[in-house]
Amino acid sequence: MVIKRGFCLGVAILSLGVVSALIPAIKEVAFATAIPILTFTESGITETVSGDGYTITDKTLAIKSSGTYRITGSCTTDCNMYVKKGTVDVVLIFDNLTLSATSTAPFTVNKAEDGGLATDVTVKLYGTSTLTDNESDTTLLDYEGSAIKVKSGASLTFSGPGTLNIVSNYKNGIKGSSKSSVIFNGGTFNVTTVNNGIAADGNLIFNRGTFTINAGNDGIKAVPELDDLSSAGAVLINGGTFTINATSDGIQAAKILQINNGTFNIYTYQGYTKSCPQDSSCKGLKGTSDNAIDEPQIIINGGTFTLDTSDDAIHSDATSIITRGTLTIHSKDDAIHSEKALTVGTENGLERDPEITIVHGFEGIESEKIYIYSGKINITTQNDGINAAHGGDPEGSNCYDPLFQIYIYGGDIYVNTNDDGIDSNGDIHLLGGTQIVFSQSMNGMSPNEALDRCGSIVIDGATVFTAGDRGIDPPITNIGSSQQFFTTTTSYSANSNIAVRSNNTIIFNETIPKKTTYTFFSSPELSSTRSFTSVQQLDVCKASTWQQTWNNGTITTPATQLADGIMAYTSNCAAIERKTILYEPTGTNFSVINNTNNKATVTFGGNTSTDDFNVTTDSNTLTVESNEACMVIISNDFGATVERIPANATNNNNIYTYTINANTESEIYVYLAGDVTMNGTVNSLDSAAIDYSLLSPNNPNYKSLTNLEALLADVNYNSHINSLDSAAIDYSLLSPNNDNYKKIDWKNP
Repeated sequence: MVIKRGFCLGVAILSLGVVSALIPAIKEVAFATAIPILTFTESGITETVSGDGYTITDKTLAIKSSGTYRITGSCTTDCNMYVKKGTVDVVLIFDNLTLSATSTAPFTVNKAEDGGLATDVTVKLYGTSTLTDNESDTTLLDYEGSAIKVKSGASLTFSGPGTLNIVSNYKNGIKGSSKSSVIFNGGTFNVTTVNNGIAADGNLIFNRGTFTINAGNDGIKAVPELDDLSSAGAVLINGGTFTINATSDGIQAAKILQINNGTFNIYTYQGYTKSCPQDSSCKGLKGTSDNAIDEPQIIINGGTFTLDTSDDAIHSDATSIITRGTLTIHSKDDAIHSEKALTVGTENGLERDPEITIVHGFEGIESEKIYIYSGKINITTQNDGINAAHGGDPEGSNCYDPLFQIYIYGGDIYVNTNDDGIDSNGDIHLLGGTQIVFSQSMNGMSPNEALDRCGSIVIDGATVFTAGDRGIDPPITNIGSSQQFFTTTTSYSANSNIAVRSNNTIIFNETIPKKTTYTFFSSPELSSTRSFTSVQQLDVCKASTWQQTWNNGTITTPATQLADGIMAYTSNCAAIERKTILYEPTGTNFSVINNTNNKATVTFGGNTSTDDFNVTTDSNTLTVESNEACMVIISNDFGATVERIPANATNNNNIYTYTINANTESEIYVYLAGDVTMNGTVNSLDSAAIDYSLLSPNNPNYKSLTNLEALLADVNYNSHINSLDSAAIDYSLLSPNNDNYKKIDWKNP
């Protein structure tokens, strides 16, 4: 949803009485009613509706001026189109378009002008379009190696309800060069490539859309060339649905990979049952750069992830932060690996922020420094469950390095591993939450420890229950606090129920999944009079939350455009766990300016009780609140007015609603329009067709209008643009970048 702000003249500037005295008559204005429609055929390009701003050479279409162009038809015999470098505010409507090229990319957005404007293009998708790259000869002059090429410094934005199929039989699907940006505000994308699916050296931004990517290399990739120090190397995902099958990495960024929401099914190489080939990378989410000065960061603030990888599922060469989201991981190697630091959850975070289930992994969570604040984390691994180390670091009596630290402040953690449960080459700090750890060996593997450290261990405020087939070496004699702890070497068989008694009352019990010969327990509730016993029947309400039965959750606080919501889960023991639910707009694709928690608000001075102009969306309904007596004009992608709501000059608090047709409308433009006629009434004529972008600060009513995109004015009788008070407002800039811009023919009065 692109919201374009209009300005209501005559009401905000002058009283109607003054206006009628200034203008003896209104100028009649005629508007061209159609945008160019260019149709590809096997023999060339037909101007179904002619216009200007473009050239046609054989089977090549060149867009050379700002404006809106509708592109349709089919050509599979080396046809292509491009946008001239430095051309801004180009809107291309792909309407059931099919293009295939062998000598260059089917579609190219050329680079920014040297020292000048950056090429800026929006593609709106209607119907089903297909672009196929068949460039087999890399020596060709115009070789681009992709179905869509976005050159240096250029920007390409996708929106619309349609589908775009992208096929690259020799290299990349979409490729952006240095400092380029590719933005997705909607649409369905099916990408099949020999190399990378969607790639850019600069920014890749996903706001909405559905993506199915089958890539011979990486699915989504933002990694600049080694000598390119100015490109962003960033992937930002705010929403969308992603199904990625990649021979190499699923999603990779050199500098930052940030995911705020979305649904992800990522499969790399042959999944977790097969190892990634030597000297290859088959990671799910990856932050890696060949440039030593980069500090790759992965940030996950939400989303639902199903990761099945032949390598690390999540891997950063520097840092990772996972605050929220639901992650289900099958990994052949580490489930989550971050070289320098890994943070899970937030201080005072909700019980299920995030939810991480590691179904299979060689190691579970590994980093130099690990901080866990909140979340529900279930880890099943062949090697260490939680490990503060670098891969291949030495173990044993001389392994201590103060760099390696584990801090657990909260969260509900369950570890079942064939190796060490919680392991640090430095120190372990268990300062809150619950840690249930099983580290029994299986299939003849050597015995390992539930709590393994090269330095000290501090337990202060946490509830810790561990069971394994080996004691903790060196034995725990001091946990750095007054909290009680105790151990037993009694042997218990698999599936036994072990209870902890304090002052002869059971305060905790748990079912152990495998045989144990060493059990450890510590809790703030534990007294100096305590014991372990075996019990026939488990009291699930005194067990860990993992033994309880939970419902599917109830929304206690709905998510809105202004605030996140809360889902509450209740167990059969009346325990409650909460999880953040994020606002997800439904219906048509949209993006907004002044985006605050997905609320589109364009403010024209004052506050909501005076003269604001607010636009919000909820599902398929657009709501416009105007405290100015202006006509509201709503237009669609094609520049056609779909709704005119007359102004009520006596009502200074007008609320209008419009139901969006998600099948035909992807972006809606909202204007406050006000031509003021000689008789003092408010009328629109068709002034929404004109974009007046300059509001002079000489006007005493001038207000700071951030993100102002459209300023509508009056056209008077003397064949030129007049502001009613030209000394106050300068309308000298008639901008053709408005999608509703049309040719104007002046007539004599």
